[in-house]
Amino acid sequence: MGRVCAIFEKLNSTGVELSVYDLLTARLYRSNIKLHDLWKETCKEFPRIKAWTGGKADTYKFGVLLLRTLALLRGLDPKPSILIDLKRRILRGWRRASRAFDRALEMTTFVNDDGFGVFNGK
Repeated sequence: MGRVCAIFEKLNSTGVELSVYDLLTARLYRSNIKLHDLWKETCKEFPRIKAWTGGKADTYKFGVLLLRTLALLRGLDPKPSILIDLKRRILRGWRRASRAFDRALEMTTFVNDDGFGVFNGK
């Protein structure tokens, strides 16, 4: 974790913004878990998520929002220091979080009495 934080601080001092999603992508890669591949699978399975993100996890920080959803489903505080440690069993919870996230988007965009009528990701 210390090395990841050091890299994060170095990149941030040069103006490159990294999210928890970016840091976790690097951390999980060493364990042969490819977060970008999980994101692509999510976009393939849930067209609504793909439509709202353009297939990119960094669009409006939707990748971070999905990680927060995963943490909440596990009863965890969705703050960055907790999200960075989601390595344990991330594969098991990822699909469930993706379904919940898609359902939240569905409810958010409904224009009937059950929805909020949101038309734009911003």
